[in-house]
Amino acid sequence: MSGGRFPVNGYNNSTNTWVQGWANDAACVSSTRGTQFWTGHHGTLYSKDKPHAMMKWVWNDAIKAWAESYKETSGTKVQYFIETAQNTANKISTVGVKGIWTGDYFEFVLPVEDFEAETTLQLSMPLYTRGGPTFWEVKYKDGEEWKSTAVNDLPAYDGATVTADATWAVPYLETSSNVDNMQTVDMLFSNAIKKGEIVIRVQCVDGSIISSAINTVATGKTGPTLNSAGTAAGASFYFYNPGNKSNQDITIDILNI
Repeated sequence: MSGGRFPVNGYNNSTNTWVQGWANDAACVSSTRGTQFWTGHHGTLYSKDKPHAMMKWVWNDAIKAWAESYKETSGTKVQYFIETAQNTANKISTVGVKGIWTGDYFEFVLPVEDFEAETTLQLSMPLYTRGGPTFWEVKYKDGEEWKSTAVNDLPAYDGATVTADATWAVPYLETSSNVDNMQTVDMLFSNAIKKGEIVIRVQCVDGSIISSAINTVATGKTGPTLNSAGTAAGASFYFYNPGNKSNQDITIDILNI
């Protein structure tokens, strides 16, 4: 049974109702996205098959503080924004984020009724980056408690000495890659929900560690990866699975029905 499906193919088609809350946000529209330093919730993606289920993007205040400091010291205002990305040849049609820092997160909100205790949900996301943050933690609200799925000392890639307490380590991939990068995690909910919401967060653990090349990370970054001009966040970070183009959806599934 599916708890929510967020299909990748068609994300960038503004006629689709499930993407309009993302594509029409001021932090996404090209004429307005560079007008301010964004914080809080910007961009809402709705589930295609469960319209009341949604995924939000939320910027922590830390990225605004970084951008303000960068402008003060360098004289340059750096744009960071949400976006849509399209590449027909590689079957990319998705939403993404340019400019991610520690504490920023995607949040899923899923309305439920008669949700039973001891239910396990599985979240799957095809996270793709070239120069974006490596480590991500999946957290979920169970009753009044936020629970973490992070493991201790997760390596940035097989054999890496750089580690973090995280759920996923997102690899650097080229669009031509054949690596299946679907990220998956299971979450056990101890509490029942008669009528309410399931809330899940996928949060950047440490923006100073980025996937900078294949099986390579860079550490000690003081802000998000920038474009060559130094005027805008430049790292690609969106939802794309180059190794399995038939499996591009973000899904939240109930495992133990």
